[in-house]
Amino acid sequence: MVYDRLLLATKRAALPFVATLLPLLQGIFQRHSYASCLDTLAVVVEVFAPNSNEEMWKAISQTLDTMVEACLRRVQHGELSQHAEVLRALYDLEHKCLVFIPQLLVTSATAFPSSLQALPFTLRASERDSLRSMLVFISYLFNPGAKASTRPGWQQLEGRIDWAIQTHGEALTNAFLFAAADTCPR
Repeated sequence: MVYDRLLLATKRAALPFVATLLPLLQGIFQRHSYASCLDTLAVVVEVFAPNSNEEMWKAISQTLDTMVEACLRRVQHGELSQHAEVLRALYDLEHKCLVFIPQLLVTSATAFPSSLQALPFTLRASERDSLRSMLVFISYLFNPGAKASTRPGWQQLEGRIDWAIQTHGEALTNAFLFAAADTCPR
């Protein structure tokens, strides 16, 4: 998307543009479910969120919550093959959130539970890219690595992550077993 390139090329100079961009991304995604909207939000998370002020943090958080919730609604009520690219973009976005600002995703009352609810839907899909993105996300969530897990922000989130795994673990395990036996690409 053009916005991705613009944000990556201009970095901090595009900061005033981001406040206008986020509501546009929300509206477009809610109406049309374009995966590129999630990709653009992932760039915003990577470039702007780690050093953003409270106002920008709230705007990014609200956009993330709205878009993840809209994504889950579409996936629950639609054909998975139509949403494979959206699922790929969703888990790429959430992986970037975990890498750059884990507090934004994990402390969200909407985005984090919704993304975990979408995991079994993704496992039922037979699309390789969406499954790969989901596996990268879930692997990083379970094991962020030695360097990331020692960061103070990550250590504070471990209790919330453990709760999420306990809450959604059974459904996720069932979906993994079913996918391994049936729908996962070989």
